[in-house]
Amino acid sequence: MHNLHLIRTKADSHSDALSIVEDFLNSWGTENNWSTVLGSHCKEDKSFSESFDERWLTKDELLNDPNRFDFLTEVNAFYKEAFHKVSNLGGTALIKSYDWRAAAKYCKEQSEISNLSDPTKVDIWSDTFYEFDIDEPGITDLCYDGALTFIVLVDMHS
Repeated sequence: MHNLHLIRTKADSHSDALSIVEDFLNSWGTENNWSTVLGSHCKEDKSFSESFDERWLTKDELLNDPNRFDFLTEVNAFYKEAFHKVSNLGGTALIKSYDWRAAAKYCKEQSEISNLSDPTKVDIWSDTFYEFDIDEPGITDLCYDGALTFIVLVDMHS
């Protein structure tokens, strides 16, 4: 399965931002769980790295569609149903182990949504979502020092 994870960092150039993220990703993953850096975008000067790959996201979408990542706030109906099933322990429904896992995923999803500055929108320049869970669609902030703010796109295969 592939997903897109954004990594926000401060750096002085696109190459520095890409190096920071690549160094971070080197300690993460296995032969069955790997990532590809797709390029970077600078908030301040609206520039893109030369290597920017538009496989997941076009430059135009990143520049002109502030709601592009709002899908992260959509509640997964399967997880929600499982949560309601396990939270009604006195009911007659037979609860399976996968119900508990899905209910836990729903709780994690709700926790992530509650941490957003606006629970219906995702701001890629200030919010985090599934931070450091690179194998989930989300946003991680590496909190480095630098003059410019970058979003680095990572294609995660798990």
